[in-house]
Amino acid sequence: LPLENDACDLPTACCPVCGDKVSGYHYGLPTCESCKGFFKRTVQNKKEYHCTDTGACTIDRVHRKRCAHCRFQKCLSVGMRTEGISFL
Repeated sequence: LPLENDACDLPTACCPVCGDKVSGYHYGLPTCESCKGFFKRTVQNKKEYHCTDTGACTIDRVHRKRCAHCRFQKCLSVGMRTEGISFL
């Protein structure tokens, strides 16, 4: 049996950005808490990231914090929506 901290065991329970366990529906998609918070902070604070590699970094549960640019691009490419995020 998988442990609670293991990666999700059903594809529908996996975050489409990083593959971690989904915590609920956020910004149009079922995502994990980590990607939900990352996406919200990026949009609210109007952050602009730059990739120091080729722009095609691996974004998974282990490597999701290594390249914010590629992570944000993956958030957008899988369909996370900026509508509904309030700016402070």
